[in-house]
Amino acid sequence: MTILWKTASLDKVGKILSIKKCTVHSADLEIVDKLFIQPSFVANVGMSGGPLISENRLIGLMSFGLPSDSIIKKEVYAISINEILEALKR
Repeated sequence: MTILWKTASLDKVGKILSIKKCTVHSADLEIVDKLFIQPSFVANVGMSGGPLISENRLIGLMSFGLPSDSIIKKEVYAISINEILEALKR
């Protein structure tokens, strides 16, 4: 199953700023070459694992935000639901 969405599409609370493959290395997170979605909203600690919904469809799960040492995250990223579905097939 492939879910498609438009880059910079408007939604009720924001828009999608970017969709790109990323690799993340940190003390508690290791993600290699996975598709991430960057929404336009600011988030806070505790949103990780929550849904990212666009046009009433689940498109990702909130993963991490930057700056990492701040409670308020000015940049947030969700891992694409397509990546999650592929991992569950394995």
